[in-house]
Amino acid sequence: MTFKYSRRYKRKPITLIEEIRVKLFRMSQTEFGKILNRGQSTIQRWEHSNPDMRTLPQSSDLVKLKSVAEEMNVRVRDKQIFEIAEGKLAG
Repeated sequence: MTFKYSRRYKRKPITLIEEIRVKLFRMSQTEFGKILNRGQSTIQRWEHSNPDMRTLPQSSDLVKLKSVAEEMNVRVRDKQIFEIAEGKLAG
């Protein structure tokens, strides 16, 4: 069952990876981690609001993200994948 963010998610996403998870995939960190074979704590570090505490996904994670998005018919543009790799914030 997918977590419903439309009612519960109050805060605006800070990082692009968080924005993609929330707005396109509509998944919790735990669900998103499962499809990428990562733990919830890893997803949390990718989305951390403090840049000093934030880590970036590895290139293999981004390839997996693109692959899973295609399988789930979620439209993630290549430009977004490159921006995630650069640590871009949500717009």
